[in-house]
Amino acid sequence: MSDQLIAEKIQDLLDTESLGQQIVVLESVDSTNDYAKQHLDAHGAVVIADEQTAGRGRLGRTWLSPKGKGLWMTCVLILEQSLESLQVVTLAAGLAVAQALKEVGVHGFISLHWPNDVFLNRKKVCGILTESQLRGALASKIEVGFGLNVSQREDDFPPDLRKPATAIQLEEDIVLNRNELAAMILSKFAIQIETILTGNTHRMITQWKESSDQIERLVKVETNEKTFTGKFIDLRDNGAAVVQQDDGTVLEIVSGEIKPLR
Repeated sequence: MSDQLIAEKIQDLLDTESLGQQIVVLESVDSTNDYAKQHLDAHGAVVIADEQTAGRGRLGRTWLSPKGKGLWMTCVLILEQSLESLQVVTLAAGLAVAQALKEVGVHGFISLHWPNDVFLNRKKVCGILTESQLRGALASKIEVGFGLNVSQREDDFPPDLRKPATAIQLEEDIVLNRNELAAMILSKFAIQIETILTGNTHRMITQWKESSDQIERLVKVETNEKTFTGKFIDLRDNGAAVVQQDDGTVLEIVSGEIKPLR
């Protein structure tokens, strides 16, 4: 199967009817999240670009999105009910990527890092960017962006990113088709969103914890208020990380970054 991104091929491979019924494929775009924000208004609509010229991650960071070498995709969710936290959507998206990678034959060590990263062999291979706009008292439009590195070579990354970042084909002797990858991620993501919307968020959170190597590890926590070290001891059903500081104080972290110390 050709690796050229084709909406119809992705739709033919989907194992869900809730996401991906509308798929827009673009040769190039500044940001798939921005495109979805401006142009897509249907639940489950998806935009995928062969290249992003201004891709971004959390906290305004740049996300390199070279032409033809990754899966740069945003899925729109229109929810008619409130969520306790948008964090659960981000966690569900990361879990979907981890499950999809295993399903398509990636055998390396796949792990989830709170709140939005997927690691392969302890290097970052995917990031999730979730953004939202309120559309009334309860309804909201959510853009869930996936940035998955697929076929980059080492020299595609700047020197400062070569250690923390990787691509699937740098870690695995495998050639993956991006249409198949997109369809598998959307199919797994649909299952997790349905789990959340039917009141079974705890099930998704449990699966996330089982797929993470951060739980019970010493970590460095960075928030807007402070930076400290402690032990990542649990994950609440609202997506908050529970960290026990070195002095024994237990804190719930709803926004920030958590990095393993060893």
